[in-house]
Amino acid sequence: MLEGGKISSLQLVLLLIVSRLIIDLTFNYAFLAPPANQDVWISTILSFLVSIILVLPIIILGKRHPNMTIIQYSELLLGRIIGKVIGLLYICSFLHVSAYEVRLFGEYFTAAPMPETPLLVFLLPVVLVAAYAAYNGLEVIGRMSEIILPIILITMLMAGFFFINDMELKNLKPVLEEGILPVLLGSVISASRGIEPLLLAMLGPYLNVKKKKASSYVIALLIVTVILTIIDVQILASIGANQVKHLSFPYITLMREISFADIIERIDLIYVGIWILGVILKVSLYFYLAVLGSAQLFNLKSYKSVVLPVGMSIVLVSVFLYRNLVQLSQFLSYKILNPYNLFFVLAIPLFLLTVSLIKKSSKKYSKKMQT
Repeated sequence: MLEGGKISSLQLVLLLIVSRLIIDLTFNYAFLAPPANQDVWISTILSFLVSIILVLPIIILGKRHPNMTIIQYSELLLGRIIGKVIGLLYICSFLHVSAYEVRLFGEYFTAAPMPETPLLVFLLPVVLVAAYAAYNGLEVIGRMSEIILPIILITMLMAGFFFINDMELKNLKPVLEEGILPVLLGSVISASRGIEPLLLAMLGPYLNVKKKKASSYVIALLIVTVILTIIDVQILASIGANQVKHLSFPYITLMREISFADIIERIDLIYVGIWILGVILKVSLYFYLAVLGSAQLFNLKSYKSVVLPVGMSIVLVSVFLYRNLVQLSQFLSYKILNPYNLFFVLAIPLFLLTVSLIKKSSKKYSKKMQT
């Protein structure tokens, strides 16, 4: 294997959580997608079941090819040329995730605190730290998750207590105002907002107990669902469904409004600090997936040789792919991002699984004919 390190099931859970949580904490596009009203939190709860359905093809493929990543078994199932095309698409997707997360990070600072500062000032440090983490391997990123994510979750939990006085639960009514169908549609949109199942497809072979891969995903998904539901309720009850649609950074805005006894104020600065740590961890993770996948695709002896070109690619894509925050927001809307994610999370794995089943049944048929 190119990667000699292993991660524990706990580390996989933490990486899955941070992969999904960071983008929702930043922009929280749930309020701009159906049902786009006070029923958003119900869609978030129902997305738990939809997410389990979406991950099934990847789970089954992982059991059939426990020692291979999706880059490797794509070539095994589809042949060298088509398999490498599929692998290249996945590498580009990992690059893209890293790029738009870095760009989101830069856009926040250039849009609010430091608008006169060049974008590259914010992008380069994150990419450099991520490159260093990716260069040092999966175990380092796994250990980073054990340090960073507990800090994020504890800080969010403590901040949540300060929201209680400002929450108006009447803002959550009426329930199911437009019926159940928009809520069900919202659950599908919420479930397909991230590409966390691909972590199983790439990191499965490096899990120290491979049998815990599916259970790790379910645990992480349950934790994320609970956290996002709480956040949705806090935002809706404090700001209201009509007002939140006009905010670019609703959770950070909510943090900024916290004031306790004229002593505890501007807690949003603490949140920005933990958010920076989360962005670094997530970008490091997908940076690593891109370099690992590249090394597997081109049959390299070490993934470390592609760290520099991948890092340069992330910076270039993050700067030049989107002109401004408006274009980036358009891509991250549910009309574009969700079909984009479903292509990688569901469509391709489902196709690979179908090919795998056909090949297995044809082998059985040929054996019967020979006997």
